[in-house]
Amino acid sequence: MWRIASRSPSAISSELVTRFESRNPTVVGQIRVLVNVVNDSSCRKCASALAAFLAAASVAVAQQGTVAEQTAKYVFRAGDRVQYRIAEDPIKGKDPIIVAVNGVGEASFPISRESDIRLTLQVRGKTLDQVKDELSQRLLSDYYNKATVELALAEKQMSPGRVQFFGELRGTIPIAPDSPPLMLSDAVLQLGTPDFADLKRVKVHRVDPVTQQSKEITVDVRSILKDGQRDRDIVLLDGDRVEVPQKWIN
Repeated sequence: MWRIASRSPSAISSELVTRFESRNPTVVGQIRVLVNVVNDSSCRKCASALAAFLAAASVAVAQQGTVAEQTAKYVFRAGDRVQYRIAEDPIKGKDPIIVAVNGVGEASFPISRESDIRLTLQVRGKTLDQVKDELSQRLLSDYYNKATVELALAEKQMSPGRVQFFGELRGTIPIAPDSPPLMLSDAVLQLGTPDFADLKRVKVHRVDPVTQQSKEITVDVRSILKDGQRDRDIVLLDGDRVEVPQKWIN
């Protein structure tokens, strides 16, 4: 904490400006205006009050800088949501675009506010600045002459996701934010394989996080488990519903 009893508002404000101008230029500009008003007035009590305010403001701005630094170092996880905007986007809008990170750590960014073309990046394990730089390079490579990307963390994923099984195989498997990808065959093994479960026609019902459209993926899990055909396996995402049908008995 600063000692302010023997220091003038001008002295305190000068040090405050020097320390925090790069962190919050808007607040620093307001402080300069306040100091000028007090110095031009005959109100000595105002000067004393301003000195106390500046000391308190120094702590607030320092804390704000710490939060900003922590956010810049934050590493993306599945389920996070980010606010996204391109300053040069020809389609203007007041609100930023919200982009979600899916269960395998990918995020799809539209190249413009109303465009169907999206750039899909693997963002899991990367910081905001790393994603921003990569996205800027991709935009400059194919779509923009200048691309100023603005990214801000909108929501952190704190709770685990889950995958639900129904049909002949029932159960729920949690997906922790920092866990390795959950493969369909591994999930089946976790829950067991009932005698009448048809593992050749396992259906994964998935909602696309971008379009919100539902799609169905059929996987021959039996060939993965018995024949080792791992290339047929898929990664399960948070919110997937897995249907295991009953075997047909001839």
